[in-house]
Amino acid sequence: MKTLEKLLSVFLIIMGILIISVWTMLLITGQVPDIKEDLISLLFHWTSELLLALMSIIVGIAILFKKGMGTELCFFCTGARSFVNLQCSFLLFFYGIQFNFYNYNSVMN
Repeated sequence: MKTLEKLLSVFLIIMGILIISVWTMLLITGQVPDIKEDLISLLFHWTSELLLALMSIIVGIAILFKKGMGTELCFFCTGARSFVNLQCSFLLFFYGIQFNFYNYNSVMN
């Protein structure tokens, strides 16, 4: 096995485990804001994150053990990760500015 393939498979497996771990920690500690008001949007986001995490773990294992189409599906995983990053950036940009704006006004009054 090439060193780059082994590194890529380990990266994908760790990324998948960490995505699941981060969301589990955030939910257990109650650090997810607006969970009651924005539940549908969060459910779509969590679904995409969970599918990405599971796909990353499966593809990482497939590359590590040279099973199936692991190398080809790696492109799908990196594309999905890029989509989720873009989605998070979009939500952070719009909700972050709105949140900071309201906090700024409440401090100023």
